[in-house]
Amino acid sequence: MTRSSSYVILALFVSLTACSSVGIAPADLSKLEKFKVVDPSSLPRENVMQPGCAPTPYSANQIRDAMPEGGGRYYTLRGDSESSMVYYHFEKVTANDCSVETMHFNHEGLTSDTRTQAHVPWTELQKHASFALEEVTITEVRLALIGGTFDCWNYTVVGTLPGRNEYYFAKDLPGPPVYMRKLDENGTVVYEMELRDFGPVR
Repeated sequence: MTRSSSYVILALFVSLTACSSVGIAPADLSKLEKFKVVDPSSLPRENVMQPGCAPTPYSANQIRDAMPEGGGRYYTLRGDSESSMVYYHFEKVTANDCSVETMHFNHEGLTSDTRTQAHVPWTELQKHASFALEEVTITEVRLALIGGTFDCWNYTVVGTLPGRNEYYFAKDLPGPPVYMRKLDENGTVVYEMELRDFGPVR
C-alpha cells in the first residue's frame, strides 16, 4: 500500500486488493458483537446506485449533511509501508460537492504528504460503498475502536481476487467507514484503517 494509492478515499477502497499478504498486529476486535445479517432490501431503495448493486449505507445527501465545513476524520493505519496515520479534511463544502485534503503521517508521526482533491461530488463519496449484490454480505455489529464505540453496518466484500475486504460504516456517522480491513485468502489481516478521531458533524 503506497501513499499515492491511498490519496483519495476512492483509491483506498480499490487499492486494498493490492496489499502485500504479510500479517500485521490487527486491532482488538474482542468487543465486536455480531447482531444479525441484514437483508439488503431492508435498506433504503434510493441508496441503490445502479442495478445489481446493494444499497449504500448512506445517501449522498446524508453524507453532505453530516460533513460541515472544516470537518475531518483521522485514522490509524496498519500494514501501510509508508504511513502510520492519515487525516481527511473536508472544506469548500457546497450543496453539490466539497474539497478533500488528505494528509499522511510517516511512521515517526511527522507529516509526509498533503494533497487536495477539489470538487468531489457527494455522489462520488457515496459510490465508494456501492458493491455488487453477489459480492457483499451486510451485517449489523457494534464495534469498539480508538475513536469510540459505534453501531455499524459491516459490508464484507468477496470478489474475484483472493481474500476479502471489510468496511464498517457507523450508523450515526455518515461518510467514510470508521474501520476497514483487508484479509488474505488465509484469513490473515494484512491492512487496517481505524478511526482515531473526528471533527464536528452537523
